[in-house]
Amino acid sequence: MYELRKKFQLWDNDYWHEHYIFDKPSVIRIKNTGTRMIDYSIINSIIPLLYTYGKMVPDQVILKKAIRWLQEMPAEENHLMKGRKRAGISVKNAAGSQALIELKKEFCDQRKCLECEIGKRLLEPA
Repeated sequence: MYELRKKFQLWDNDYWHEHYIFDKPSVIRIKNTGTRMIDYSIINSIIPLLYTYGKMVPDQVILKKAIRWLQEMPAEENHLMKGRKRAGISVKNAAGSQALIELKKEFCDQRKCLECEIGKRLLEPA
């Protein structure tokens, strides 16, 4: 995974080290692609592409690699994950955060609470 992350590490050219806005110089600061940005790029583009390729070929080794990478990546940190954490639901890796994002999209956003196991449990009488 480290080698893949390293390939995504980009450094801005000298112009952007001295600017945040075109033609407006700023304090010199070396800028590079952050770890979180790299991880999100891998989670949301490389892994789905690898998995899709593994399905198309078909190749179980490629499919398992995509799933393993998703399990090795840290969970995303965004407003959805923070909200779930406050509700007592936490995930350990990107596979878990991607699953929660998919559940939200397919059930919460569609207002299908009674078709969702989490929704059913939350709506159960006490």
